Amino acid sequence: MSLLNKQFYVTVRQNGSRHLLMDIQPSEFESLGAIVTDGYYVKIAVVEDVVIGLQSVVSGECESYHFGTEWCFIESQKETSVASNAFEYYKPFSIPTSEILLLMEEWLAFLFAYEKNEIPGLPYPPPSIKPVI
Repeated sequence: MSLLNKQFYVTVRQNGSRHLLMDIQPSEFESLGAIVTDGYYVKIAVVEDVVIGLQSVVSGECESYHFGTEWCFIESQKETSVASNAFEYYKPFSIPTSEILLLMEEWLAFLFAYEKNEIPGLPYPPPSIKPVI
């Protein structure tokens, strides 16, 4: 059983723009959701690279791996990862690297489901937006 309760979702704004987000609980780990706020970690190829990097650390092939943004930066060793941020908005914390790997694997599965139009009630590709005159 996972230490984290994860919710992945898509918000659609009034102008039709979409944003892929994650909500992480319990609250002491919520800053992990900030990893996707700048849009870089919503790209399948990027997240695949992260999963491969984390797998290599967990398996012992690589000593460490780091990734993230200024809102959530993760430094991983074989057993433990440390999450921090550039703004000191969230207090740094340690979490098992296996949990970070599971989070990113599940996020990758969500991204694939989004790309394959497998999110119920959400058409893909996004419908074209006509300007209001």
